[in-house]
Amino acid sequence: MHELSIAQSLVEELDAITIREGALRVNSFRLDIGAISGVEQHALEMALPFAAEGSNAEGATFDINIVVTRVKCKGCGNSWEPETFIGRCRSCDSNDIAIVAGREMVLVSVELET
Repeated sequence: MHELSIAQSLVEELDAITIREGALRVNSFRLDIGAISGVEQHALEMALPFAAEGSNAEGATFDINIVVTRVKCKGCGNSWEPETFIGRCRSCDSNDIAIVAGREMVLVSVELET
């Protein structure tokens, strides 16, 4: 379960933000996680409270937003949200496709108690 190590790294980052900002604790935070990032949302939700124990983020609430996969054809510039396998461009049939969204994991916002 690599979500526990992800949660631990996230808590370390939240602790660093709290210290850098001179805050007392983290009240809440928001994450954007790509649909094809390899991060299992439910497992991360279960791991976060355990990882946060004893940290500045203990008891913080959090919101996880799943970012839809979006691809773009490098040939014609067409962009779309694939429903399944990312194979060929719907417009020009090119296989020169770039994933432009859906693989990220971003700490979007943090609410701190000062």
